Amino acid sequence: MLNIELKPGVLPENYQEVFYWRLTSNFSRVVILNIISVLSFVVFGWLFLEFARIFAKLSLSVSFDLFGMAILFLSIVFTLILHEGIHAIFMKMFGSKPIFGFIFPIAIYTTSPGFAYKRNSYLIITLAPLLVINLLYIGLTLLFSGSPFIFILLICATVNASGAVGDLWISKIVLGYPKSAFIMDEKDGVRVFLAKS
Repeated sequence: MLNIELKPGVLPENYQEVFYWRLTSNFSRVVILNIISVLSFVVFGWLFLEFARIFAKLSLSVSFDLFGMAILFLSIVFTLILHEGIHAIFMKMFGSKPIFGFIFPIAIYTTSPGFAYKRNSYLIITLAPLLVINLLYIGLTLLFSGSPFIFILLICATVNASGAVGDLWISKIVLGYPKSAFIMDEKDGVRVFLAKS
């Protein structure tokens, strides 16, 4: 029997769709995701604040003028773009051609419609921005210890972590399937495929 290697992104012939999950197909999901995001913003904010206070000499007497507020705003926008860019880098690494978009008023997204990822590859794509960006910001926080710049890093790390709630939710769904599963990313959800029994 010949073992033919599939081209990246091609779903094996003996696979069928077993689950389709869309965030926007149910308004209560959108509400729940936003509530969890707000709560996680508080939790992650506290964790990063404590980290910066203990390890990086964070001063809580930081004040922002108009220039400082502009820098903070641009840093947050940069963080959101970086988050989606990291998704795109890992998507390309696994062979797809990612595209970017925006679902008003929920979020910006990176997707690769019709491209079938192996389950574990998809988990890497989904979780990479949370891990890479927060490790980067933690490293920068230690590097700039004692600087007012730490407060901006703290906010950006918190925005990234709380903004990754959707990624974590989708990862939890995907982890419920065996590693032989294939996953197709949608701009607001995922399709899961398993071998026909």
